[in-house]
Amino acid sequence: MAVTDRNTIKTWFETGDYPTEQQFWNWLDSFWHQADQIPTANIIGLDTILTDKATVEETNSLQTQIDNINLGN
Repeated sequence: MAVTDRNTIKTWFETGDYPTEQQFWNWLDSFWHQADQIPTANIIGLDTILTDKATVEETNSLQTQIDNINLGN
């Protein structure tokens, strides 16, 4: 599976050009299909987002504080 950058792929489809079978396959292999599962390691910044999320304990504590405010405590 060859992954090819966009600018190279664009040159294969310029007016009058006829992409080869291999170029067509490389084009398909260079993008995620909507049915593909994307590995989490391939999502830029996901590790940071998941690391920075609130824990269950923090969320429960905040909910308790909100409930106490709403109850007038």
